[in-house]
Amino acid sequence: MTQPSEYTSLVTTTLEGGAFYISAAKLIEIQISDTTFSTNFAGTSGGGFYFATAADRVDVKITNGVINSNKAKAGHGGFMYMPVTSLSSDVIIDSSELTANLASVDGGVFYMAGAPTAIKFLKLTNLGKIDN
Repeated sequence: MTQPSEYTSLVTTTLEGGAFYISAAKLIEIQISDTTFSTNFAGTSGGGFYFATAADRVDVKITNGVINSNKAKAGHGGFMYMPVTSLSSDVIIDSSELTANLASVDGGVFYMAGAPTAIKFLKLTNLGKIDN
């Protein structure tokens, strides 16, 4: 993604992925820096990001991000919904703020569905503010 960027007030009222809906079968790699995701809304799951399929591997790294007030109205993952397969995935959030994200079911910030052993690495470091 270009930097700095801002994704604010993006809405899908009845579907998933308020800001992004991503579908791939093999490998998804996302690196985001100096970006704000704020007040994005999904009617079901993934207010900011919704990964539609269980890709073989999903790697996400967010650095210097502001993740604020994203909402999943009738589902999981206020900011991110990620199905996880039997293979591994990495999620790294570094030097970022996570505030006021909300899901009506599970995972105010993240919801990772599927086999719990599939998540190879979930790392939250140097977070400036956490209030969800």
